[in-house]
Amino acid sequence: MGETTRSDVEPGVYVNGELQPEDAELPVFPVGLGDDRETESPYPTDVPGQILTAGSNLAANVAGIFDINHGIGTLVVVGDYFRTDAIVQLNLYVDDDDITYAGDGVFQIEGDGNEAFNIATFLDTDAGVPSFAGSNIFPGIDWYVDVLDGDLYDVSVVSQANWLYDNDVSVQDNYLTNYQLLMGANEQGNFTEIITIGENYDLVIVLGDYHELNLIYQKNILLDPDTLKVLGYDDAFGDGDGLTDPSITTGANWLQNEALIEQWGTQSYQELTPAWEALIAQLNAGDTELDPSVGVGIPNFGDPAFNILLITGDVYDINAIEQENVVADADVALQLLPAAAADADPVMQVASTGENALGNFATIVHTGPAADYYVGGDFYEDELLIQTELIASNDDTVTGSDPDVLANELVAFTSPPEEDGHDEDVVAVPVHDSAHSDVLGNVLT
Repeated sequence: MGETTRSDVEPGVYVNGELQPEDAELPVFPVGLGDDRETESPYPTDVPGQILTAGSNLAANVAGIFDINHGIGTLVVVGDYFRTDAIVQLNLYVDDDDITYAGDGVFQIEGDGNEAFNIATFLDTDAGVPSFAGSNIFPGIDWYVDVLDGDLYDVSVVSQANWLYDNDVSVQDNYLTNYQLLMGANEQGNFTEIITIGENYDLVIVLGDYHELNLIYQKNILLDPDTLKVLGYDDAFGDGDGLTDPSITTGANWLQNEALIEQWGTQSYQELTPAWEALIAQLNAGDTELDPSVGVGIPNFGDPAFNILLITGDVYDINAIEQENVVADADVALQLLPAAAADADPVMQVASTGENALGNFATIVHTGPAADYYVGGDFYEDELLIQTELIASNDDTVTGSDPDVLANELVAFTSPPEEDGHDEDVVAVPVHDSAHSDVLGNVLT
């Protein structure tokens, strides 16, 4: 188990708890999101073979919130300002594989090779607009004042979840044909984008407190315990025919969480001055006519009109993204190449039950004032990062066995029992075990 918690995070990119240099190469998700995946088999089809793909599932969430509601010129908060940016990421997987092989061939077995990455980025991007406090800028001829009496709630929330169950059972025992069995390669994906654009105000005044929260919560859970029994013979694999030795892959899964929170706008604030207090008092008193001279030094970006929003209560500015992938890929696979295959043409044997990909990708861009912040109370700022990789279990058992024993087991597994009075036309009624129907219940609670 690896866990990193940081409560005072510097701007930058963090991978599995470590701050990366600016030129660092970041992990790249192995599957192109939104692209058509390869549907043609990478294996030859003109030679006999037993080829199984029971894994290779994809579950992905992609979300973006672009909060431009507060892309204003100047923000004044009479009370306190509370800002929190938080990223919480979890990768959890179980990959206990039981692999039994038999024969004289050189088996290529990959039961591990899992990769898990938590990538978090915090950015502060200054708008590049200089402070106009005290400068001799004409604020505009026409003043327009909108009043919001009470609290303002500006909330954007995205919740995405993929639950993919792909528990397969397969048996392959034909060695005279090209037998390719695709039981995995399932896909689930969610794609969401929210863009919020508010009114174009030159000045926003909040008489109460300002609460800003940007939160990204990401979780990947993979359950991939596989059972494989593969029987092959050395003479059945010809080096001169472009065929490989028997190949077994039960690991090589990829879990990735990637999150970005970017603050766009000026990154510093100033205290209220007597001039600001006088202007706020006028607006709070309901004055509808204001002398343009009181706004000298407040930019309006060339517009002859000067637009003001007065909020008498508090502001709750919240952006949140929650993403979750749960993939259960517990496969049982049996492959049998009988001894007679040694006298036939070269035969190919491939079994793949791993190579699942789980990914969460989230972006929150929050825009603040481009020119100035003014805060009458205290300014509280906190950036929180929690990145956790939990390997619940990753113990593989690989056993070489007697081909005849494996063959007998496979026959016993695939042959129906011979009993007196056996009726082959009888159809068994499925039995539903409600007490054990949720295979993830004990893990997630």
